[in-house]
Amino acid sequence: MRDPKAKPAAFPALPALAAALLLLLVSCSDGDDGEEFDFERQPQGFRAETDGPDDSLFLVLAWEPPANVEGLVAYHLWAVLAEETGEIAGFVSRQTGFRDDAQERNLPAGVRHWSVPADSADGSVVRWTIPPDVAETVSSLSLGAVRWLLWAEYSGSKTPGSRVSTRVYYRDVFPPEPVSAEATPFADSVLVEWDRPFDLADNLEPNRPGRIFGYRVRFSVLTGDFVAKKPRFAVARGFGDDALLLNKSLDPLGGVELTKERIVDAPPTDEEYSFVLLDGKTWSGTSPDSNRLGFVARNLKPNQDYLVRIVPYDSLGVLRDLEDNMAEVRDLRFSTTDASEPVFAPAFRLVATDAVGAWILSWKPASDAESGIESYLFVRIDADTAEGRADTLKWSAKADTLEPVSGRLAQLLKNLVPGVEVSVSVAARDSSGHLSRPADTTFSLPPQTSLACPAGTVGVQGADSLPDFCMDRFEHREDGKFVAQVRWSEARAACQGLSDGEWTFDLCSEAQWTRACTEGTGRNWGVLETDEELLPRLLVRECGVGTGDPNASADVSLRSLSCATGAGVRDLPGHYQEWVVGPAADSMRIKGGSWMRPNGADQTTALSLASCGARASGIWSRPKFVLRDGHDTLFVFYGDSTRFSVPANDTAMRRRVSDTLVWNPADSVQAYAVYADSSSSELLGRDTLVHYPTREGWAEANANGLDYRKEGSPVPAFVYGTRQVSPGDLYQHRSVGFRCCALPSGS
Repeated sequence: MRDPKAKPAAFPALPALAAALLLLLVSCSDGDDGEEFDFERQPQGFRAETDGPDDSLFLVLAWEPPANVEGLVAYHLWAVLAEETGEIAGFVSRQTGFRDDAQERNLPAGVRHWSVPADSADGSVVRWTIPPDVAETVSSLSLGAVRWLLWAEYSGSKTPGSRVSTRVYYRDVFPPEPVSAEATPFADSVLVEWDRPFDLADNLEPNRPGRIFGYRVRFSVLTGDFVAKKPRFAVARGFGDDALLLNKSLDPLGGVELTKERIVDAPPTDEEYSFVLLDGKTWSGTSPDSNRLGFVARNLKPNQDYLVRIVPYDSLGVLRDLEDNMAEVRDLRFSTTDASEPVFAPAFRLVATDAVGAWILSWKPASDAESGIESYLFVRIDADTAEGRADTLKWSAKADTLEPVSGRLAQLLKNLVPGVEVSVSVAARDSSGHLSRPADTTFSLPPQTSLACPAGTVGVQGADSLPDFCMDRFEHREDGKFVAQVRWSEARAACQGLSDGEWTFDLCSEAQWTRACTEGTGRNWGVLETDEELLPRLLVRECGVGTGDPNASADVSLRSLSCATGAGVRDLPGHYQEWVVGPAADSMRIKGGSWMRPNGADQTTALSLASCGARASGIWSRPKFVLRDGHDTLFVFYGDSTRFSVPANDTAMRRRVSDTLVWNPADSVQAYAVYADSSSSELLGRDTLVHYPTREGWAEANANGLDYRKEGSPVPAFVYGTRQVSPGDLYQHRSVGFRCCALPSGS
C-alpha cells in the first residue's frame, strides 16, 4: 500500500547518464549502549524497488512486516539527505530515542521523517512510494545516494525492534567489473585479449548493462627498457581502427560524464607507455563473442618480462566503490618467448578405436631450434550445421604425456558423432612459451547405417528382428518448436502423417527407442559417457534432466552437443519424456526423463527415470471409489465420518468390499465428458473425479489441460484408501513430447 500523499510520478530530471540505480540492503544494528531489542519486532527485507511504466519509473521502499505485529502502531521512515558526518553520523548510528526522532524539532538538519500506518501491508509486503521532492533535493545537493532508516513503533513497548537501513542510489557510483586479460606472447609481440566487463546501466534499470566508455591501458617493461626500440600498438579484436589513442590517459575523476575532451596526454617513459582504447558498447548476454576485445603490441624484445594494467571506465568514469577504494585492477604479467618459432606442419590422421564415438588424432611432432617442445594446444569446434549451433573445447597436453605411435603423436578425441562437423586446431609451444602457427583439420563422421534418412533424422542400427531405422535427431518439432503436452494418439497421428511413397513414418516403438538409447552396448543413458561419477553431472547440465527449467528445454539453441548417442540421436535422457508404442500394437508407454523435478523425489530418482530401461505408463491416478447406491449397507458413525460395514452373515458382500472403504456424508464423485478444448465437439473419453464443491478450480486443476464438462449430478460414493488409474489416452503433460521413426516403404 503506497502513501496516499505520494503521487506516482515520472522520475525527476537528472543528468541522462547519471541515474543508475543499485538497490543494496544493509542491516544497521551496530549500537554499543547495551540496549535490548526484540528482533521479532524488526521489519524484514527492507529494500528499494522501481515501479510504474518503463518511461516513468518511480522509486518505492518495500519491506515485510515484523514477525510480531501485536501492538504495532506505525512504521517510521527517515531519509538522510546530507553527508553522513558529525551530528548526522551519530543519528544514523544510534538505536535509541526513536519516538523522539519522530518529532521534526529533534531531527538534525538534513534528515526528514515520515510515518506509515501499521495496516499498510499489501498482502505480505508494505510498499511506500518515495515522494518526488526527495529526488529534487538529491539533485540540488549533487548527492549520489540517500540512506533510509526504518523502525516499527509498538504501543507501550520497552523492548522495541532495532532500526534497519538501506540505500537508494540516484547516480552511478559503481565501477565496471575488473578486466581479466589473457596474454598470448611471441618473441617480438604479444596478443592481449579480454571480455568486455559488465557495468550497471546509467538509468533506473539495474539489471541492464551500461555502456563502457573505454579502457586506460598501461604497458610496462619489468626487465630492461623501451629505449632501443619503440613498441607499436594496434587493435586486434572488437575495436575500430581509430579506437586506439597512443600516449593518452583518462581523467580519473568519477561522477562526470566522460567525453573525448576528458582524455589527457600521457607521455611515455623508458619503462612505460599509456594509451586509451575507446569502446562505447555494452556487455552482451545474448552474443558472447561480441564481448571479446584485444590489442597487439609489437617491437618487443625476446625473453623479457612485461606488465599490463587495464582499467575500464563506464560513461561516468567511475573508479571508486562504496568504501572509497580504487576499483580493482588485475595485473597481467607475461614474458616474451625466444626468437625461434616451433616448426609444425603436420599431416593429420584420424583412426577409429573400439569404443563408440572415440577416435585417435595423430600427427608428426613439431621441432624447435632453441629449445624443446613443451606442450600442444588444442581447439576443437563441434558444429551442428543444420541447427547453427557449435560447441568449443580448448585444452593443452604436455608433449611428454602424448603417446608416440610409429613416430607420430596421438590424442584421443571422444564423443564424436555423425551429423556434426568437427574442426580441430593444434599448435605447438616450446619451453619459452613460443607458439607455432596452428595447424588444423576438419572432418565429419559417416552415418552408422546405409540408410539415406530423411532430413532431420539419423540412421540407427537395428538388431536381430529389428531392422535398421531412421529416428528424429531431436524430439518432434513443428514450425521450429518442440511439440509437448500431446496425447499418445495425437503423437502417433502426427508421425504417421509424415509418411510418403518412399518412407513409412510412425511413432517410435519402445524397442526402437531402447535400441537407439543403448546401441546394443552396456550403456544405459543414451549418451557416450560411461563414467558413473561423471554421469549425474552430465545428465543434469548437458541433458537437462530434472532441472525444473522448461524454457531451456524448449530452446534448441540451448541444447548441448554432448548429450548424444553414437549414431547422433540427441537428448534421449532428458528435456522431454517421449511417447512410444509399447509391445502391443496400441499400447502406450513413455520413455526417458525430462526437465520436470518430481515432487518429493530427490535428484537420484529424477535421474533414474532417464535411463534407457525406465518406462512409464502415461496415466494418472484417481481415488478408487464404489457407488454408495449400489449396496445395502449398515452405517456406523465415528465422529464426522461413517465406516462402511456389512452384516456378518452376508458373505457375498464381504467378498466384494472391505472395511477400508470410508464414506464422509458430503463425499461424492462427479462424472465428466472430456474434450480437447472448450470449442471442441469431439468426445475424447470420460473420467470421474472426487467431487469437492468447496474447492474452486478443482476440476480444472485435474483436467490435464483438457476440457472437462460435467455429466449429470454428483453421486454419493465410498472412497477406497487405494488408487485407480484413468484412461491413458487422456493423459498429456507439458513435459512429454515424442519422436518419429521411419522405415523404407515396403520393408
